[in-house]
Amino acid sequence: MSTALIPRSARNVPVAGAWARWYRPLVLGLWISGALVWAAYLVVIGVGDPIDVRAYYLAEPGRLYERAALGGTDAYLYSPAFAQALDPLRLLGWDAFREVWRLAEVGALFTLAGPLAGLFILARPVAVEVNAGNIHLLLTLAIVAGFRWPWAWSFVLLTKVTPGVGLLWFAVRGEWRQLGIALGATAAIAGVSLVIDPGAWGQWFGTLATLTGTEPRGWILASGPLALRMVAAALLVIWAARTDRRWGVVAAAFLALPVTWVTALSMGAGLVALAAPETQRTRPAPGGTRRGMREAGQGPT
Repeated sequence: MSTALIPRSARNVPVAGAWARWYRPLVLGLWISGALVWAAYLVVIGVGDPIDVRAYYLAEPGRLYERAALGGTDAYLYSPAFAQALDPLRLLGWDAFREVWRLAEVGALFTLAGPLAGLFILARPVAVEVNAGNIHLLLTLAIVAGFRWPWAWSFVLLTKVTPGVGLLWFAVRGEWRQLGIALGATAAIAGVSLVIDPGAWGQWFGTLATLTGTEPRGWILASGPLALRMVAAALLVIWAARTDRRWGVVAAAFLALPVTWVTALSMGAGLVALAAPETQRTRPAPGGTRRGMREAGQGPT
């Protein structure tokens, strides 16, 4: 797990309990896991159909939603902004585009799971996720990074959309600045995209309205109606925000996915990234005395 994703306030806080005995070796073993991930990548990447990443590659301006269908071949269902952001990468050609995307997925897994990434990628849902080139691992990385860099949530809102229920974390905790950054960054990106191709946005909203409530075919989990899952996800985020359990946001995002493909189980890597106990927020004794602050670890000793 990259220490860059650990909030600055938590980096120098001793980790309590059994976690302390293996947390630091986990971080130190990050470089060793790189070799494991790369070896696993070479083993699994040669098989599987890159169905999802091919849809991103074929998403042409003016024709983004011609093949739109849940589970359909080469169906592109994300915002026009996402497709426009990929335009420079398409200049590499299909083969390079596909492999760069897969490497990005592996990089996200590596960042999230650290030394455990080599094991994760050998799990079938994760291997299929990487080979198919979906965005579940990148989505999870954006959510985890979003605790420190809220603008990362724009990736979530401009792709899968509904996992954005995780933004309730900021609202429940009264972190309005972070919420404003997340929504503001999303609005800014969408605004630029709208200027570039205003018609595409109307087509996207129309596509989402048409597909709402439809049942896709394919390798999906039995997940229940999206509306019920959204309610459950919102309640989970509220509970997580009130109890300082960041992993609950990743779990809620999984529940809120528009379609819970089996490959979405790869989001479990985000639970590893957020498994460390949150910083124990201790308060000084009433009156804020020096002694109380010392006992709480918040003042000079």
